[in-house]
Amino acid sequence: MQNSKYIRIAEDLTTIKVEHDSRTTLRNTGEKESYLLLCSGSHSLELTIEKGADVTLIEASDATPDFCYEIHLESGASLRHIRIDLTDKKTRYTLHQEKDSRYEMSLISLCGNQENLFTMHSEGEGTDTRMCGFTYGQAAYKVSNTIRLHHHKPHATSYQAFKYVAD
Repeated sequence: MQNSKYIRIAEDLTTIKVEHDSRTTLRNTGEKESYLLLCSGSHSLELTIEKGADVTLIEASDATPDFCYEIHLESGASLRHIRIDLTDKKTRYTLHQEKDSRYEMSLISLCGNQENLFTMHSEGEGTDTRMCGFTYGQAAYKVSNTIRLHHHKPHATSYQAFKYVAD
């Protein structure tokens, strides 16, 4: 990633605000600045991506059984969220997207029981929400994905695809 900033999220940090200075973008020959966040091991995460910022969050989830996300994407912000679950998990996501923001989630589960509740609020025109998931487990495992997507403004797109393989 050109013009990237890498931020490691400590295990005890639960609130992150990624700030984007548009003047910096203008000095970088029009390239959008990107941020890469790496994290693991927290019970909740509140993430605000400011106007115009581009963020990739890569997360390897540990033994934390319950997890809660609160994500805010300001106008023109972009978040690619890649999560790898290695243990049973119950997760609640709440996403708020402003005008022209983009959220992409890739959820990979290599364990057993999963329960995910997604509540997405598309609060501006031109939002793009894409969620994909893959789970590999045994036949006795239970996997549940509940998605509530609220389009509060017109001209928004959303896409969901979840695939499952059981031994």
